[in-house]
Amino acid sequence: MASLTAPLRLSALVLLGTFALCAGGCAKIGCFDYTEQEYEAFNGCPSQAEALRVFGDPNCGGEVESVDSEAEYRDGYCCYEITKSYDYYYDGICSR
Repeated sequence: MASLTAPLRLSALVLLGTFALCAGGCAKIGCFDYTEQEYEAFNGCPSQAEALRVFGDPNCGGEVESVDSEAEYRDGYCCYEITKSYDYYYDGICSR
């Protein structure tokens, strides 16, 4: 199994944290840049757990608390249903 370090670093994943928000029960969608070459080389988008790391650790100020669906690849982006974190507090002692 190939490591995701290269593509995550490569894209540094220009976190276009494209959060589509809509009122009343609509799912929130988070997407990040993922080239077709990355998609083919790694047999698809990152897993839900890996995607959460891409969006940023919720314990270190990341805005995404959980990734709630498998990825859907759209026009160069891996997109997931997400739950946003509304508690942006962190203690500043985050490891990277």
